[in-house]
Amino acid sequence: MVECQQSANISVLDLPDIFVISVFKFFSMKQRLQLANVCKKWNSLVKDASLWTILDFRDNKNEINLDDIKKTILLYGNESSKQLFITGNYSYHFRHKTDEKVNTRLVDLDAHFIKNVLSLKCSKIHKIVLEYLDLSALTLQDFSLLKELKIFSFKWCNFSRNFFNTDDKSESGVEQFFLIKSGSLTLDDVKTICFKMPCLHTLCINQAQSSINDDSIHYLVTHLINLERLELTNTLISDIGIQSICKSPHLAKKLKFLNISMSSCLTNSCLNLLSEHLSCLKSLYLTSCFGISNVKLLQNFVNLSYLNLNNTSIEREKIRESLLPVLPKCEIDFGHEKMLNRKLMWTINGSRNCVCSF
Repeated sequence: MVECQQSANISVLDLPDIFVISVFKFFSMKQRLQLANVCKKWNSLVKDASLWTILDFRDNKNEINLDDIKKTILLYGNESSKQLFITGNYSYHFRHKTDEKVNTRLVDLDAHFIKNVLSLKCSKIHKIVLEYLDLSALTLQDFSLLKELKIFSFKWCNFSRNFFNTDDKSESGVEQFFLIKSGSLTLDDVKTICFKMPCLHTLCINQAQSSINDDSIHYLVTHLINLERLELTNTLISDIGIQSICKSPHLAKKLKFLNISMSSCLTNSCLNLLSEHLSCLKSLYLTSCFGISNVKLLQNFVNLSYLNLNNTSIEREKIRESLLPVLPKCEIDFGHEKMLNRKLMWTINGSRNCVCSF
């Protein structure tokens, strides 16, 4: 009876610290900040370094505040913090699609944030993902303080024209760089990327109204010899640019993933080049490349495991009759259909159901 009474008096505050911390790991960062206000003990436990390996501010994207971000990182950031995600107010970019009056101001990250907050508290951070932010007060050189940065991603961010201009001659160890609908790259910007990030094995550039052309591609593939994944979507690349990629002796041995979607200047000639020179290629994206129409040339990609032909000039029947028998192990994505091992897969809202087979 006494033991039962003692058990009844045990509260959640009596649980071992290591157990409570393990439970806190299941909560989002925003929820953990709320838990810190419950009591002094939880406030102390929430500061455990293992809970802050990922600094994720994506939950607050509609009420994001730079001062709050700074305070949170200064209070909880530590050398165990390896990843940072910040998403601003996406309505800034799509305000013309809604009649609602919304706050369209992006979060303004500045050099002070990088120098006196991020690099001070999270010196060993290796991944930064920034989305829908105003970075016009920053330059690429400001991020050079983060010596262990490996993965760098921008999506729908505002840059100044001088973002890539830098006098810093040091090289970074960045291995993956993603630039999606952010800024407007020039050939000089491409040269800076190659100079500052010579270790890149993943490069993704998706630029609306981009000035990325064949000259830029030639410079890229000449200087980035470790590339295994290359995405050049919505650019002005033509068959000449593809020829530069194929003539690179380094890419011929290493390149496994190539996305050249929405490249309106490409023709069937690029298929011959790719199949002949890039034998290591496993995934190929040709989405919205309307100049691609010859299905027979695609039969040469015998090592592919994935092929995306969305919005091309190739008819579905030709893929079924001429391509599937030759590439039985390749998943072929065509419009709203996915074909694998002679089966037709319909993709609706992300779900796939086999409806028929040939």
